[in-house]
Amino acid sequence: MVAKTSRTPATGRNTPDALTLWSELPRRQLALISQSAAAVYRGSRAMRQVQQEAADRALAHQQQVTERLLAPMNPAEFMQLQSELLRFQLQESLQYWQQLTAAAVKAQQDMVAGAAEVMDAGEPSLDVLQRVFEASLDQTQAAASTAH
Repeated sequence: MVAKTSRTPATGRNTPDALTLWSELPRRQLALISQSAAAVYRGSRAMRQVQQEAADRALAHQQQVTERLLAPMNPAEFMQLQSELLRFQLQESLQYWQQLTAAAVKAQQDMVAGAAEVMDAGEPSLDVLQRVFEASLDQTQAAASTAH
C-alpha cells in the first residue's frame, strides 16, 4: 500500500498522510503478533524435537541395560553397570538441557528478529502516533486561524 504524502508547513518535507499512517498501525501490529506467534510455534517444535530425540536415546540405552541385567553377572560387573547408568544419565541430562536452552534462545532470537523486521517495514509506531497528533494539532490550529 502506498502512503499518501502531504507537505508539513513547519519542515516543508513530504511526509505520509497522518490518516494513512494511523490506518497502517493495526495492520502492522497484527503482522507483529503473527510473526511472534510463528516464532513461538517454530521454537515449540524445535523443543519438542529435542525432547523426542532425548527420549529415543534414553529408551535405546535402557533397553540395552535391561538386556544386560537379565544376563548373569558378577558383583563387579553389576557395579560397573550402575556407574555406567549414572554416567549416561548425567551426560544425557546435560546434553538435553543444553539443546533445550539453545532451542529456546533461537526462538527468542527469531521473535526479536521478526519484531525488528516488522518495525523496519515502515514508520515506527510511536513516531506514527506522534505524527498523527501533530497533524491533527496543525489542522486544528490552521482551521482556527482561518476562522478568525
